Amino acid sequence: MKYDEIIALQAPNIHVIQGSMRTVDPESKTVVVAPHGTTETTELPYDYFVAATGLRRVWPVVPQSLRRKQYLFETGDHIRNVTNARHDIAVVGGGT
Repeated sequence: MKYDEIIALQAPNIHVIQGSMRTVDPESKTVVVAPHGTTETTELPYDYFVAATGLRRVWPVVPQSLRRKQYLFETGDHIRNVTNARHDIAVVGGGT
């Protein structure tokens, strides 16, 4: 599911940023990030800070798909397990 499809994250006070975190200053409650696809950095203030670090794996990376439909096919067993889970599930830092 894409972030913009999650109803709970569509509140005006929640902002999801995908990118690389450069620095965090807990004293001033600011973070410097480079949003995905850019080399420019932005300093942002925060009230609560959650960093989902993701994962970078060496080759071969599984799944290897570049398109959403192929990814869903490759990860079908995992998707079915999550769909049929008896308890709530939160995935943070799913990687790229």
